[in-house]
Amino acid sequence: MNILYYKRYSGEVQVTLARQAKCARRSSVVRATHAVRRAILIDGQSRRERWWPGILTLSALVTLCTLQSASVVFGEVSLGLPRQGGCELAWSDEFNGLDLNGEYWAHRALGPRKGAFVSEKQAFVDGVGYLVLKAERRSGQVHIGMVGTGEKFLTKYGYFETRVKLTSSPYVRSAFWLQTPTVGREIGNPVESGVEIDVFEFIARSNPILSDWTNHAIHWDGYGKHHKEIHKRVRPNLRPGTWHTFGMLWAPDGYIFYIDGRVTSEIYGPVSDVEQYLIFSVEYLPQKDIAKSLMSDEMLVDYVRVYHNSPNCPS
Repeated sequence: MNILYYKRYSGEVQVTLARQAKCARRSSVVRATHAVRRAILIDGQSRRERWWPGILTLSALVTLCTLQSASVVFGEVSLGLPRQGGCELAWSDEFNGLDLNGEYWAHRALGPRKGAFVSEKQAFVDGVGYLVLKAERRSGQVHIGMVGTGEKFLTKYGYFETRVKLTSSPYVRSAFWLQTPTVGREIGNPVESGVEIDVFEFIARSNPILSDWTNHAIHWDGYGKHHKEIHKRVRPNLRPGTWHTFGMLWAPDGYIFYIDGRVTSEIYGPVSDVEQYLIFSVEYLPQKDIAKSLMSDEMLVDYVRVYHNSPNCPS
C-alpha cells in the first residue's frame, strides 16, 4: 500500500510516497559533486576513493530507498554521498510517530547541566514528523533537552546522517554527537576506551553580518585533567533557523564530515574501535546576563540514519 503524507515547515513542503510508510525518504540530487574529490593520498590512493570506489566522479546522483520510495523536497537539495558506495541502511528513525520511540531513545543527563536544567519536557516528538529539542527560560532557569540511544542502540563504523533545522539563539548550542559508555576509562587508549564524536555543533552568532560557525570534533581521555580534543571549526555559511543535512563517515583510519553533501572536515585520529551511541542535544551557553537569552529556541530533527555492512562500507 502506498501512503502519501506531507510535512510543512518554514514555507517548504515535502511530499513523500512510501511503501508501507516505513521506507526512508530520499531526494534526487541535481548538483555536481566533483568538489568532494579533494584527496588525501595514502599509499598513492585517496581515502575516499578507496572507501567509496566509483562514486566521486559522478556529476549527479539519485539516492534510493530499496527502490520503494521517492520524494521531492522543495527549497533544498539533500545529498548523501557515501550511501552511493553500496552502504546499506542499518538503523534509522524518521520520527513519524506520536511519541518518542522508547525502544530507540531515552532522555539523557536529566538534572542540572552547565548552568541549565535538562528536562524530559524539552525533548519530544511533535506528531507531525519531527523530534523537537527545546531550550527555554522559565522563572530565571534555562531548561534544555537531550536524548540518546544509550544501550538501546550502539554501533561502530559506517555513515551517519541527520537532517535538522538549526537553532537561532547565540546562547544555545545544537548538536548531534556519538558517545560511548567507556570514554576515558583507560587514559591514553582511546581506541579501546572510545571517543566523543561531534558530527556537528552549531552556534548562531549575535552579529547577523558574520558567518555562523559549525564545529566537528573528537574528544578523548575523559573530561578531566587528561582531556584531549581535536576540533575543526568551519563556516559553511549556514544561517540560524534553516534546514541542513549533516553526515559523518567513521572508518578504521579516520572520520570525514559532511554538510549538505559536501566534505567540510577530516580528522584522522585517534579512532574509536568500540561501539558508540547517538545523542541529540540543545545546550545553554552560560552568560553573565541571562536576560539576553531568547525566551525559547529549538532544533528540529527530520531523521537520523546509520549505514554500514556492505563491501564498500566499513564494518
